[in-house]
Amino acid sequence: MHSAIRPSTPEDAPAIARLLDEAGLRPNGRPQDMWWKYWQPRSDWPGPRSFVLTQDDELIAHGA
Repeated sequence: MHSAIRPSTPEDAPAIARLLDEAGLRPNGRPQDMWWKYWQPRSDWPGPRSFVLTQDDELIAHGA
């Protein structure tokens, strides 16, 4: 069993929305809103704004 923390990518969006929904957090899963919130480039912060914890290839946690 391999665990890893990494910056999220737009390809993670469905899994992030599903994980938040399963936790009862009623996520805004609209792709354009998730892009703006997590992945749109910004001049004031060039680094990642969203991270995921994976176990093997399964997303098991998200923090932003």
